[in-house]
Amino acid sequence: MMGGVKGARRFLLNVLFPVRCLSCAAYDTYLCDRCARAAERASLRCPVCGEVSFYGARHTGCGKARRGLTGFVSIWRYRGPVRKAIHAVKYSKISDAVRELVRRACDVMERDALRYEPFLQFARGAVFTYVPMRIRAEDARGFNQTRLITEKLSRYIGAPICDMLCKVKNISSQTLLSGARERIKNVHDAFAVRDGAAVPARIVIIDDVWTSGATMKSCARVLRAGGAREVWGFTLTQAV
Repeated sequence: MMGGVKGARRFLLNVLFPVRCLSCAAYDTYLCDRCARAAERASLRCPVCGEVSFYGARHTGCGKARRGLTGFVSIWRYRGPVRKAIHAVKYSKISDAVRELVRRACDVMERDALRYEPFLQFARGAVFTYVPMRIRAEDARGFNQTRLITEKLSRYIGAPICDMLCKVKNISSQTLLSGARERIKNVHDAFAVRDGAAVPARIVIIDDVWTSGATMKSCARVLRAGGAREVWGFTLTQAV
């Protein structure tokens, strides 16, 4: 009986509020095939110097980041259909669209296994965590879209999740800051390992958008200081 009530409710919601592509308004999907094909792919870059790295691994010569990110991968440029979809998740609270975005991202990685397999191999033996939101922003939104991305991606890869990080001070939104120095200063000492959280040797840290990388790099330094030997970053999109 309960299943019948839930099914009827779902049917009614689909009639009243049908799922539509957040870019072109096509029915039955938040990101349709045509818009997914039109989304511009991101380059894989060294997380230290920002230059191209085929697998996304840190360049051997960028040794100053021994306490930072080991590598970083992203799927799309933060523009066009994907930007509209992520914007709708964050600012129109369409959290259900995260499932579609992650599914599309996983399709990209499967089709381009040559580039993404090193990351996927690492991720299969790692623990997933995510960038915590600003406290007031999460309270206002009601969810952390990055945690939702982490949950969906971890199921695809088969990796466990741990809430390792917390914010220890409120910071300004990185989107309001223009320069890299401002962004780095803004997140300096903003994160810490949660009390009682065990820091494993291999970690994948997840966010929705990579802009300057200041936030994820700050989180990675905290995790490395807490005992992690290798930390890879993953974002759906890249704004650079």
